[in-house]
Amino acid sequence: MSYNAHESQILKYLMDAGGRALHPIIEKDLGIARVSMTDIKGRMVSKGLINVLPTVSNKTYWEITLLGKKACQYGDGKRKK
Repeated sequence: MSYNAHESQILKYLMDAGGRALHPIIEKDLGIARVSMTDIKGRMVSKGLINVLPTVSNKTYWEITLLGKKACQYGDGKRKK
């Protein structure tokens, strides 16, 4: 599966989860390889689709941004700023 498809899956998952979920849980529930998750996270953060928030237990929350919600609802086409 392509990174774009995984990004769409993750955005939908975050929308369904109330906007925030732990990284390991996303990885497990969606069945995405850990190596791919690192690359996907970098791409999604650079596009402004998610924020990565650290936790006390050395895990991270992935939180969907407003731009990520728009991409999930309307697709990842060109958007006016």
